[in-house]
Amino acid sequence: MSRTGGPAACCGSPVCGNTWERPVAGWSEVPEAPISHGRSFRAMAEAFEEAADQAATYPELVRALTERRAEIDPQATELALQCIVVLACRKVGETPRTLLEDAFKRSPSDEYWRAAVGGRA
Repeated sequence: MSRTGGPAACCGSPVCGNTWERPVAGWSEVPEAPISHGRSFRAMAEAFEEAADQAATYPELVRALTERRAEIDPQATELALQCIVVLACRKVGETPRTLLEDAFKRSPSDEYWRAAVGGRA
């Protein structure tokens, strides 16, 4: 059992295909996207497929996504991130906040990011 309420704590979002009739926690307050993100999602899917063909390592996926950054709009990126976080928290039984806080603890500092990567990719 999870210390944060188990899988039920990660109910998901209507924009991610949730068809539950009861109100849900998490990003349920996020309205449906007013525009189609088809081009962005296709570019992301191509990047994931390309990375899978190259052993699916973190650097390969980052490279494949970065090569397609002009085709991927920020709103689609955020929506995809939210949906992937919901999937991950359902798999591990944690809340989105706990999952992301744990990931942030392992991520580079803001200072490193700004100096080494240049902020915006």
